[in-house]
Amino acid sequence: MRSTELISKHIDIELKETEGVNTICCFTGKPITKGIHKKHIVGVNFTDIEYIKYPSDYVSLEIAKCIMPVIPSSNKEGRLNSLRNYSYLSTEKELKLLAREDCIEILKNPPSPPFVFAYTYNNKKHTTFKSKITFNTSNIFVTTDINGIIEIKKEIFDLLFPIIQSWYSFEESMKTTETYFTKGEILFGTDNTRNIERYGFEKFYSETSILNKYRNTLILELLTRFVNRENKINI
Repeated sequence: MRSTELISKHIDIELKETEGVNTICCFTGKPITKGIHKKHIVGVNFTDIEYIKYPSDYVSLEIAKCIMPVIPSSNKEGRLNSLRNYSYLSTEKELKLLAREDCIEILKNPPSPPFVFAYTYNNKKHTTFKSKITFNTSNIFVTTDINGIIEIKKEIFDLLFPIIQSWYSFEESMKTTETYFTKGEILFGTDNTRNIERYGFEKFYSETSILNKYRNTLILELLTRFVNRENKINI
């Protein structure tokens, strides 16, 4: 199974540019009897030419649905967006569009495999035909538009995320948006004595020794991006 199969099966839309053909898909090499001429898909702003690997002028409906505008816009009636504009989760049962706040829940409580999990940093670059299917929840693949595929092993997640969440938590006495540490401090460290003392010196230095091993890595950056501010009593 290709990742685009798992994604496109949930997109029920008739593409008006569809033609009857007897050729192969220029992205996958798969024989097709229906397709869309690539001139409708590969415009001057398409920057992923290296993924067009096969000698054909046509794109399969499977790939076309993953690239073309097919998702109804939530704020502009009648407008369609491409999946490149969204983070998403695609399972055997559904295709779900994600807010950033949803992403960490997928890593905490992953769905039954197989699934595709994609996160977009800037809502501009395609992820669908670059994505990788997760078949085992002990080793989850997150496809991103900027940093490629980030592999998150369960034992690493279970080690790092409780620390990240603890650092990005708050007490009732704190200001509305305040946390023990900022996301920048999680990523790069801190020498703010006031915050360290409030958090606890021993706990801070013990956890810092773990975070230091993963600083300047894509996995720490992604988990820190995903973390949501939580009350200390709830974690």
